[in-house]
Amino acid sequence: MKWTPSSRPNGDTDAKQTRTGTNDQAQSTALLLYTTSMRLILSAFVLCLCTTATVQADVILGNLPPVNDSSSTNFIAGGGGKAIGFTMTTTMRLTSARLRLSSNLATHAPNVYLMSNSGNNPTTVLATFQTPTLGAGLADYLFTLQTPYDLVSGSSYWLTLAGNSTTSGLIWRASTVSSTPTGASATYLGARLGGSFPLTLNSSVINSFELIGFAPPPAAVPEPSAIATLSAAVLGLGLCTRLRLRRTIHS
Repeated sequence: MKWTPSSRPNGDTDAKQTRTGTNDQAQSTALLLYTTSMRLILSAFVLCLCTTATVQADVILGNLPPVNDSSSTNFIAGGGGKAIGFTMTTTMRLTSARLRLSSNLATHAPNVYLMSNSGNNPTTVLATFQTPTLGAGLADYLFTLQTPYDLVSGSSYWLTLAGNSTTSGLIWRASTVSSTPTGASATYLGARLGGSFPLTLNSSVINSFELIGFAPPPAAVPEPSAIATLSAAVLGLGLCTRLRLRRTIHS
């Protein structure tokens, strides 16, 4: 039987429809794999965020609250200051310092520094604390670092309050029976006093203070569950790409 293209058997049309159906099924499978893979990637990202180490502030060294406030270091306008030394036993990241001060003027704005140690005396300014607004009367004032500073284990430092033109009448309180500072991350080194810098005079008055910080967090390591989720997502994207390529070749 002779036939023309216009009268070709139905089998050829059925084959074409079969190919079309197969391509549609492959496209649906690729879309499903792609959607599932993107969801897995999002889940892995959320897992990584949730497993980030929590940072908890702690007292590095201090002697607050005081036994009493019967002793003190009085400041006059001008230079000089008082320093409390300490040696780190564990590396910590310093964020702030709390000082117990008596102030009769809201205009008092003392300079508070973290200083390096040389010959058991304060030497160079390493960091400057931001000064809070001081009110009238006795209170614990929090001086903060804009950028936390890493205190290295085995190294010594000095918390220093320096006088300036605003500090006449400012008092850094202390207990009559000096309370030796304690902490899990540092030990007390000594106290220095002077009318000008460098401060080299020994002082038996240990003023009331606290150093606050936290242990530097370790490098982030993804949880095994996050790694497994991400691996599955990458595998899914690979299969999706392969199905799309096969669809392109056969279409």
